[in-house]
Amino acid sequence: MNEHPIDAPTDLLNQSAMRDLHRRMFGRVWTWAGHVRQRETNMGIDPSKIIHEWEILLRNTQFQIENETYSPEEICVRLHRRMLEIHCFPNGNGRHARLAASELGRILGLGTDAFTWGQRSGEGREEELRRQYLDALKHADATDDYGPLIAIATS
Repeated sequence: MNEHPIDAPTDLLNQSAMRDLHRRMFGRVWTWAGHVRQRETNMGIDPSKIIHEWEILLRNTQFQIENETYSPEEICVRLHRRMLEIHCFPNGNGRHARLAASELGRILGLGTDAFTWGQRSGEGREEELRRQYLDALKHADATDDYGPLIAIATS
């Protein structure tokens, strides 16, 4: 049995597949898993714009892949970052965005363990790693330099 039924970027880079991924991740926890956020929160864009902005992100990511705009690692991390900004779901957005980026990396040939999001950097450093992660997100936002975020994602 195929462990990874998604084998092409187009299989992952659509809202249906992304919602299904969220549902598979959290369906036993939340009845609403896989449903797009409908309420305003202190994070993310206006709920009325989620579907449109998400579609733009997924199409842009496909374009970046087809045109080799960035390295595969950077394409994945950029997808992750923008999904966090959009904040598609009421909860679970960070874990979902990390898994989506990791799955895209696998599809792009980086392997199943290319993105460990700091797990290789050592145990017992969760607080420091989280601070570095948040700093790297802010750095990417301010400078469009994704190097520090890629370093954390692959460490």
